[in-house]
Amino acid sequence: LNNLIAIFYLFSSIAIAAAAALLLIKNILHAALLLMVSLISVAAVYVFAGADFLAIAHIMIYIGGILVLILFSIMLTRRNENAYPSSNNRALWISIPLALSMFIYSCKLFKTIDNRLNYPVSGSIVDDKSYHCI
Repeated sequence: LNNLIAIFYLFSSIAIAAAAALLLIKNILHAALLLMVSLISVAAVYVFAGADFLAIAHIMIYIGGILVLILFSIMLTRRNENAYPSSNNRALWISIPLALSMFIYSCKLFKTIDNRLNYPVSGSIVDDKSYHCI
């Protein structure tokens, strides 16, 4: 069981790292390949979560369809060598604190929801047993 949890965290960290590298990379072909790595890692997370059908659908739709379409559009368009974006991006200094604050807020929100779901549910449908929401 501990090995499965470690593999789950490994694939989820690969997905997060590939998505973060995807945002920071300049080469569009490498960005598409990092998107593929991220999508495959998310599909692996689905497998470890027990959603095999969702993982297969994810691979067939996103990797088999959309990513191939992105790669074809990259390969078939002309590349302008002089049209690179500037390296000093001021929006990066705004987006990083904003993303961190959204992450912290979502963690607090999920913790609040988790605390609320742990209360026992009682009512006329429930006999004399206390059930917990999952």
